[in-house]
Amino acid sequence: MRNDFQKRRLNWAAVEQILPHRPPFLFVDHILEFKSGVSIVTEKYISAREDFFKGHFPDEPVMPGVLITEALAQTSGLLIGLTLREKDPTDVSLMPRFALTTTDMKFLQPVVPESRLQMHAELRKKFGNLYRFRVEGVVANAVVAKGIISLGGFSDYRSMTDKRNN
Repeated sequence: MRNDFQKRRLNWAAVEQILPHRPPFLFVDHILEFKSGVSIVTEKYISAREDFFKGHFPDEPVMPGVLITEALAQTSGLLIGLTLREKDPTDVSLMPRFALTTTDMKFLQPVVPESRLQMHAELRKKFGNLYRFRVEGVVANAVVAKGIISLGGFSDYRSMTDKRNN
């Protein structure tokens, strides 16, 4: 981990205020480090009881890459949400919802039960409501996944789906 991070330890309640996800599709337990507008490190304990291990794969359980990517996207969304919340903690209209728009991921090692997955996200570019991040998943000091993801922000999920249905 980098020494230039502004160190904070934020709990699940802070995560819940920013992300709309809830278990079993919330892949962030807590925030380890946060530097406003720059970077964030989160962590998820990968329990052997996770539902996805029942089918992926019963004899040799591995966390699916798409869920690792989702965890990294949630971490990236937290970086933006916490940054916006610092500007005005009382203005909930500042909290956009995000959709994962693009990924370019490489998976280097499997994530297995009873692991602590640390997720690192660094904001690389912002253009309007589009954000690009360099991301990395780490287990026991070994990089297990890395890449670039982009998130697109919108103010209301219902209005986005209504526009698609018209």
